[in-house]
Amino acid sequence: MDYKKKISELLGSPLVTADDIMIAAEGHGDYALPCFKYAKQLRKSPQAIAAEFAASLADSDVIERTEIAGGYLNFYLSRTAFVRGVMAGEDTQARAAKNAGKTVRFFTAAELNRIEVPHPSLAAREKLGVNSVSEAAALLAAGPGAQLVLDKQIHSQATVAIAEVKS
Repeated sequence: MDYKKKISELLGSPLVTADDIMIAAEGHGDYALPCFKYAKQLRKSPQAIAAEFAASLADSDVIERTEIAGGYLNFYLSRTAFVRGVMAGEDTQARAAKNAGKTVRFFTAAELNRIEVPHPSLAAREKLGVNSVSEAAALLAAGPGAQLVLDKQIHSQATVAIAEVKS
């Protein structure tokens, strides 16, 4: 799914396009809309514009919540909608992986919790009920006898680990 396009459609304003939506700064959601450029035309403060846009998203199944920070409206995607989109093949990254001949795999919490990892994640435990996502999934995907060749690396939009079977 093109989330920038979807967010601009959900906002329902002819002033906002997908190009106006940007990746949010770390710790401020998934996407953000700077509302400064609409202030003069709408004769309102960027914060007031952000509040109006936020109110229009109250019933969205794609946006879990919004947050106003200065003149920005930050969007937090619904993780449930995201996973459903991936599983239905609607997600752009999943489609790109498939087109490149790559496989996207999913593991249950029980499968992830069976794997011992060197760096358990408190965040994964609190939010998902699993000890690890990236390291456990890398080890599971690589198969029996796999070892991590890259411990989990935490970045703003993803956490990554790489495992391989050493022969």
